[in-house]
Amino acid sequence: MVDQDLLETCLISNYRITRGERVVSLKNIAQANDCRDALAKSLYERLFGWIVRLINNLLQPINSDNDDDDDYDYYLKKIKQNNIQLISISILDMSGFENFRHNSFEQLCINVANEHLQFYFNQHIFLQEEYEYTLEEIEFKSIEFQNNEDIIEVFMGPLGLFALLDEESKFPRATDCSLIQKFHSNFKYTQRYVRSRGNDASFAINHYAGRVMYNADGFLEKNRDNLSSNLIDCMKMSKIQLISDLFAAELTKTGSLSRSNSTINNQLSSTLTKSKYVQFNKSFKAIKQHDQPKSLKKSMYSSIYIINFSRF
Repeated sequence: MVDQDLLETCLISNYRITRGERVVSLKNIAQANDCRDALAKSLYERLFGWIVRLINNLLQPINSDNDDDDDYDYYLKKIKQNNIQLISISILDMSGFENFRHNSFEQLCINVANEHLQFYFNQHIFLQEEYEYTLEEIEFKSIEFQNNEDIIEVFMGPLGLFALLDEESKFPRATDCSLIQKFHSNFKYTQRYVRSRGNDASFAINHYAGRVMYNADGFLEKNRDNLSSNLIDCMKMSKIQLISDLFAAELTKTGSLSRSNSTINNQLSSTLTKSKYVQFNKSFKAIKQHDQPKSLKKSMYSSIYIINFSRF
């Protein structure tokens, strides 16, 4: 529960203290709706981060002298030293490309994640295996495959699509059309990027699975963080302890909750029972071909991503 009047004020206005006086500026309907959506997204994100942090703490030693959340080698070394018998639980996650009649920012993010998965697959199934065969002087026939490293650079490079999107999102007067023009200018020599005809706020990407047309309407608004500091302070004063703690904690780069919040740490510690170790085995086992959809000339694929969580 939060103070209803305070929440309403934070959703429909911005206020700040200037020279000891409180200055309030009202939002329009669109801005208030964006603020509401940003709050819902942030609440979901922080709750998900809390769950991730809870799982990580359940699976790794509590009294560890190593503060690096990502140092799995440390835990594997501990497992070997103590001759620990692990019980493995496997999670199968199948991720596929999305290509609808209308593709927006959500489809772009999903498809970029799949490009990363495909790149991982290429590296571990083809390139690293060929390297091992070469070291062991085993005869093999080289396999031709489509390398998508160049499209990863289109999205994630220093002047990539997401970098340009973040840059344009900082300008209050920027529009989706000005964003598209910036895309057109920076990627005009890239075969992966296809400029739309006319003045439509759209573009196409030649993914490894095929071409997908994206409508950029709403890209800037969806990428901006409209959660004001006033609204965060309002959530911190929630009478629900978990909500208050979630907004008091900082998020790490991976989306989990930071170790620096003592209240969150105490909540997690009370949930844990004994030290546990974790082993992560990441591998791609197969690529499954689907029936070719009418919207794509090339077949679409779905990568199978297996993570083994091992504990005792």
